[in-house]
Amino acid sequence: MAVGVACAITLVARNLRAVVAVAAVVVVVLVVWDVRPYIRSQPIPREDVRSQVAFVNTHRRPGDVVILSYSASWGFAYYEASPAPRFRHITYADTGFLPVYPGVRWLVQMPDRQPSDVATALATAEATAARTGGRIWIIRSHLAAPELLAWGALLAGKPVRQLAVGPEPLLLYTPVHSSP
Repeated sequence: MAVGVACAITLVARNLRAVVAVAAVVVVVLVVWDVRPYIRSQPIPREDVRSQVAFVNTHRRPGDVVILSYSASWGFAYYEASPAPRFRHITYADTGFLPVYPGVRWLVQMPDRQPSDVATALATAEATAARTGGRIWIIRSHLAAPELLAWGALLAGKPVRQLAVGPEPLLLYTPVHSSP
């Protein structure tokens, strides 16, 4: 028995790197297997873009347009299953990248959070909705004061409903489309 234990110790000592590597792989596989149900299911702290994305996906109709605020871009990329984002390198965000959706006609994304970005996004969405006869969903998160003021000024007097979907309201703008 002692000879067997001594042989086992000698074998393990000779192959210690291999044993450690196999043990590390086994631990990683077990951890990933254990957390697998929670991937993309946990909310990002202090925001609830997840609920807004789910609500829009459930209620969006053909022809509807979605405006995505700059700060909501990362949450949208995390929770939206389709379309898949591409990533553009930027220097003005701590992440160094911005998820973008080129060619997705129903999505208008703000490239930054300036009042001019709000105006451009809204004008683009209104033009698209006028062509398609759709409504405009506005997903916003972590708004800066100038951005919030711009939204208020540009949407004043327009048929916009605030929907209580998470801590930051989801907006639904139903423009009046003129008949040809």
